[in-house]
Amino acid sequence: MDELAALSRRMFGSAELYARTGGMHIAALAAGSRFIAREDVGRHNAVDKVLGRALLDGIDLGGSILLTSGRIASDMAAKAINAGIPLLASRSIPTTEAFSLAVDAGLTLVGRLGSASPIVYTSGERVLADQPDLSM
Repeated sequence: MDELAALSRRMFGSAELYARTGGMHIAALAAGSRFIAREDVGRHNAVDKVLGRALLDGIDLGGSILLTSGRIASDMAAKAINAGIPLLASRSIPTTEAFSLAVDAGLTLVGRLGSASPIVYTSGERVLADQPDLSM
């Protein structure tokens, strides 16, 4: 969980538009030494921008972590699953449908990241060990 908290801080640290306007969302992808962060007024669009950049760069998403600032909707969970991303985390919480998709696919969902009591909703074995296991 410490690694996820550090990635969340890094994501929000790069949120320049949010700092200026207070009305933007940010998403980030951590994949090995690569860290991609993008902002948009829509949380879905921020996720699309991050995934698009990763695909254009040919990044292997199998051991990556997707982070977002907003509520985790079912389409975000589906995009992570389809891309082979094993872990999706947010400072907010998932919708019921996103939770169901994650359970069925083995996607790890973490909510309330950055709070004193983050919630691991699914596949907690990936984040509750000393070192995260990001294999699917």
